[in-house]
Amino acid sequence: MDFLHTPDDKLCELLFKGDSKAFEFIYNKYFKYLYRYVNHSLGSKEDSEEILHDLFLSIWQNRYGPTLAEKELLFPIPTAEIRNNSKLKQNKGY
Repeated sequence: MDFLHTPDDKLCELLFKGDSKAFEFIYNKYFKYLYRYVNHSLGSKEDSEEILHDLFLSIWQNRYGPTLAEKELLFPIPTAEIRNNSKLKQNKGY
């Protein structure tokens, strides 16, 4: 299937049906953008990579759950993780 011309909602539909190629395409499509967003907020390569690793792992592990639009799926989670990471660092005195 040509994912390059597939709308994101269709990619998410395929993902939630267990299509690993759709997941791989979504990962490749959004990782760099999300990495820049998270890293800009945190300033830590390691923390940014960990947050995104956890995000995509969670998406894959929960792929048979309720269907969400791609932006509802991808963007709130890193934002919450950034907040949690920042609070953790403040509490540790970083």
